[in-house]
Amino acid sequence: MVVPDVRHCIIIHSCGQGGERSLHEREKIFKPRLRRWSAALVNSPVNAPELTQERSHEGSWVFVTENPSVTTAALELPPAVPVRLLCTVGTPSATELDTLARLADSGWRIAVRADFDASGIQHMRAALRAVPRARPWRMNAEDYVRSLHPTPFQPTALDTKRLPETEWDPALHTVMRAQGRPAYEEALLDNLLDDIRRGHPHP
Repeated sequence: MVVPDVRHCIIIHSCGQGGERSLHEREKIFKPRLRRWSAALVNSPVNAPELTQERSHEGSWVFVTENPSVTTAALELPPAVPVRLLCTVGTPSATELDTLARLADSGWRIAVRADFDASGIQHMRAALRAVPRARPWRMNAEDYVRSLHPTPFQPTALDTKRLPETEWDPALHTVMRAQGRPAYEEALLDNLLDDIRRGHPHP
């Protein structure tokens, strides 16, 4: 389900029949639908004129993630929590980046993150180019090191030749090259959910 009122919720899928399914099982079920729902969200009339005319949200945060497992977990938060979360399901499209820019222009604050690998860093750079005022969300060198221990996956070697610079935190690029391992968003899942619950990213 795409929720049409971003003042309360900008989450792009619903796992209503979650039951006792694990996050991995639910991700397998709903991931094929995410692209369709994402397209429906970013092309929805909610983007204009409502976003540019409604100013009561100014200063509120929208969180951006690349992994649907983060979105799935966010849906388990209590109903009273105003979840504002956009999942790009990998590389953000030009339409999604344009939507982020329009959200920022209308007064929303944007917190963006991705996996700690070459593709994830590329995603971050693209998002920060589209929204220079966006805040990297738990994407510094310390966060990367914490993501390595433990991790729910057995990562392959990091492709350091493809690893872009991390202008928002040059130390992140240095430590990633030194460690030579990718790390994934799920390793910080509890922290990410805490931030979403509070409504603002960790300083």
